Amino acid sequence: MIENFRWENQNKFFTWSSQMKEFKKEYRSSIESVIKLLDSSGFAVVLSHLDYGKRNAFILNADGRERFNFSIPTEIRDAICFHEIYYLNGVLIAIVATRSVDYACVIDPNSGNLTKFYETR
Repeated sequence: MIENFRWENQNKFFTWSSQMKEFKKEYRSSIESVIKLLDSSGFAVVLSHLDYGKRNAFILNADGRERFNFSIPTEIRDAICFHEIYYLNGVLIAIVATRSVDYACVIDPNSGNLTKFYETR
């Protein structure tokens, strides 16, 4: 169970506590987006595409270990990177930036599957 989650936009780190332990996850570049999963089992994180390329989105466990590292679906052409991650009506959504339009993907944080790709405006 995650408690005391703290991240300030554009910081290179975030902090939290879980099972009476304090944690800090730090990266070389600023974090683009990080949210606590609804079930408090971990985090969804989008990191700098300059450091991670097209595989810059992750699900982390409550102890900070990587659960999944997402690949941009091949159906999305001209993809640059994952841009943002958030919940919409209880559904985890990742935004993929392309050279022309952005796409939203539904993420299953338990399986790591990305489904339901659609163009956003």
